[in-house]
Amino acid sequence: AIYGGYTFNTCLQSVNLGENPNLISLDIFEVSKMTSLDLSYAPGLKSLKVESLPITDLDLSKNPELEVLHLMFYETPGITNLSSLEYNPNLREIRIYNNVLTNLNLQYCQKLTDLNLSCYALADLDLSNCSELKKLFLQCNYLSSLDLSHNDALTSIEIYQQTQFDTLDIHTCSNLETLELQYSNISNVIFPADCSSIKRLVSCQ
Repeated sequence: AIYGGYTFNTCLQSVNLGENPNLISLDIFEVSKMTSLDLSYAPGLKSLKVESLPITDLDLSKNPELEVLHLMFYETPGITNLSSLEYNPNLREIRIYNNVLTNLNLQYCQKLTDLNLSCYALADLDLSNCSELKKLFLQCNYLSSLDLSHNDALTSIEIYQQTQFDTLDIHTCSNLETLELQYSNISNVIFPADCSSIKRLVSCQ
């Protein structure tokens, strides 16, 4: 089995490993000439970490075992289409840094426990089916609202640079230990009736 595939090569244009059902982990960083990524050959892939690739679309429909997804686009615009997460019901951890992604469908990610999004064009986020979510980090300054009423397993919430809404309702988050609100317009927080679980509270304008 191939437990880890790591690529750091600015000249590489494509990756083709043929049919490889044993590949479970793939990391590809800063490959400036790779404009597409075909993962259909790796149906057993559990972890995918991509950083600074000039790709705009990613099809994960052939990767039903995927548990960890990191998509970090610091020097490239990033993915505009990530519509195939309905085929990834085992996702536990998602981290996305992206300037152009406007839609993210997490309806089928019911096992998700860790969500970290820095998506500056994302305007809507539905977490109602993510009942196992424990850690939430958001830096999405066009997000128009945030409903956490179905996320009572949350232990950590961090929100940065939020400018589109001023009220955060976390009254159902009775397991919350950490709340950080930094450089945001949030001025009203509706806490649970019992806040004894909160160990860290940060608010910074």
